Amino acid sequence: MGLFGDTMNLFGDTVDMKWDKDHDGNYHGHGYGMGEKYIFVGEYIHGTIWGDLLLFDNVTGQRILKAEMEDSMAHGRYEYYQKGTLCEKGMYRNGKKYFHVRFRDGKIYEYGFSKDDKLNGYGCTKDKYGQTYTSPNWDMGVINGLGCIQDTDKAVIFYGIFKNNLPLYECNEKHAMMLKLWAEKEVDHISIQCAESVLS
Repeated sequence: MGLFGDTMNLFGDTVDMKWDKDHDGNYHGHGYGMGEKYIFVGEYIHGTIWGDLLLFDNVTGQRILKAEMEDSMAHGRYEYYQKGTLCEKGMYRNGKKYFHVRFRDGKIYEYGFSKDDKLNGYGCTKDKYGQTYTSPNWDMGVINGLGCIQDTDKAVIFYGIFKNNLPLYECNEKHAMMLKLWAEKEVDHISIQCAESVLS
């Protein structure tokens, strides 16, 4: 059982495989594969990938991906890199992103549950102006239902119902995952009422 030089298609790249094989001819053990675009490093167990799979750029050598694999499917933690810098991490479940955390300039700008690489369920993101949108009702990247907007100083400027990402009306509805924001909204609302009563 020596190293074999067969080819395989991985991530759209034809890869020259450098893995040992078992007695049935399946890739087995620790090894690597080199393609035109990528270099793969990982562990095969009788023909399927298990444990950490590492993906590198074949030209620059920089890491692109580290993902936990089960039976050749991403399942568990992952990390994506751009130009050697961590830009996203999270969890895969059965080959699909389940939860992600995204970074810009080394700081978190988005986190939440995912579907088709978009926020779906509870999540939080910052827009290009630095305002933060939080909601338990993300639906494929769009808020439909209860949500909150905070300004760049984290002050609650809207707490209410959204439709297609547009705030419709404020409300007093509580949600278990937004109790802190609801409480901040109530404090801000009371302080505004006090200020108005003093000034009138």
